[in-house]
Amino acid sequence: MMENTTVLDCVLSKFYTERTELHLASIDIQKAFDSIAHEALLRALESLFIPDIFIDYIRFIYLHCRTTLEFHDGRSPLFHPTVGVRQGDPLSPLLFNIALDEFLRSLPDTIGVPLGGHRLNAVAFADDMLLFVSTSRGMQELLDISNLSLGSLGLRINLLKSFMLSLVPSGRDKVKIARGSFRVGNTPIPHLGVDEEWTYLGVPFTPTGKAKVKILEHPRPSLEIPTKAPLKPQQRLFFLRCHLLPGVFHLLALGSATVSSLNKADTVVRSYFRKWLDLPVDIPVPYFYADVSDGSLGVPCLRWSRLRLRLDRLRTFTSSHFLNNRILALSSVDFYCFTQSSDFNDPAGQNEDSRGRPNKIRNCRAGYTTLETPNHVVQQCYRSHGLRIKRHNAISYYISRSLQQKGFQVTEEPVYPLTAGTLKPDLVALNNSALVLDVQVVGDSVELDSAHTAKIVKYTSLESAVKVQTGAKKVEFSSVTLNWRGVWSPASAK
Repeated sequence: MMENTTVLDCVLSKFYTERTELHLASIDIQKAFDSIAHEALLRALESLFIPDIFIDYIRFIYLHCRTTLEFHDGRSPLFHPTVGVRQGDPLSPLLFNIALDEFLRSLPDTIGVPLGGHRLNAVAFADDMLLFVSTSRGMQELLDISNLSLGSLGLRINLLKSFMLSLVPSGRDKVKIARGSFRVGNTPIPHLGVDEEWTYLGVPFTPTGKAKVKILEHPRPSLEIPTKAPLKPQQRLFFLRCHLLPGVFHLLALGSATVSSLNKADTVVRSYFRKWLDLPVDIPVPYFYADVSDGSLGVPCLRWSRLRLRLDRLRTFTSSHFLNNRILALSSVDFYCFTQSSDFNDPAGQNEDSRGRPNKIRNCRAGYTTLETPNHVVQQCYRSHGLRIKRHNAISYYISRSLQQKGFQVTEEPVYPLTAGTLKPDLVALNNSALVLDVQVVGDSVELDSAHTAKIVKYTSLESAVKVQTGAKKVEFSSVTLNWRGVWSPASAK
């Protein structure tokens, strides 16, 4: 499912970004598992050069099977079915996929859309199939071939559940939804419009890619059921933890949901928990999500469950031909967590790892004699020197952009040569007055307000030089001071 939905998202996104023509057909097979011909199953097995003993076993099962139909007034005589695979048999999905591979191999390689160095013309998950073509003529040819090939397997296309999506670029409108005259046999196939949304493998899509999942629409109505039902609190907890929330895991893993929507959904779930268990308002949030063995409720957090579910799917997805093209539409947060899932040096440090191990080395692995604490790794170790510079520049850029949005004229890192030495503050912002700012991220042992005051004292001697350069009559000095944990200096935050 992960590969199919991601490939579909890639194809739609590629059209949207590159403005290329795309024709997509969603094909639904009518009663696929009940209609596949037994002769087609055996023919597909023989084409794959499967051992004769296995083919003879399958032939014996399907040629000698008998069944009966039960009605309200009795049963029918025994008869021999010639189509369909056995329900409940673990071999049935495998046999159906082998037969369907014969259909996929019959599609011409010259028709399709380019994607990741390959030409893609179809993807299939059981009986849910998608056809991709870059021309309208090619799509009609592909539909004709598909109809004939599926017919040879004893399968028929269900036109009531199948549809077409034709996307043609327009120079003026950038994107145009075209309605072609595609047919399956002599029957036209329905078309989707520009505003229509459809579902593929349980994931909502639009003509531009995956649709944003409105995650609140799924658990909220279901939360009212245990609320109104005469259940004990622990029964409501079990219902939500084991049935209701896992019901949205499929959408979390394959769909596109924003972090804010997931946070809102978690807030709604917690509000129902407080109501069911009569919990105080100021109960700590980790109490809901920590393990039961730790004395908490063990409720799945949608915000973080989504990342875990997607990572689990991606770990099984590394053999895909398309994975290296885009890292397949991952959001920034998902991509960060995906890259961090590899083995790196433990950010906790040697000092934390040595707890309970008195003989373990606690000094920095880079050769320092100091303890390898998180503060040392982030603030002092030479291995993170480049990252510290990037962190400093990122904060400076954020402040600069915010000031510019408020109407300030910002100069970054101006140089002021003085008799006592050269000073280079990070930012000089000019509006009605001039504001000199310098960014610093300090360690745990530094008092934040003292560091803020020290920065102001350092740059006070620039007052006359800034007035000459900017023409401002008044110059103010401040700093952007916070520690590596993200705690701001109260004086700096003002």
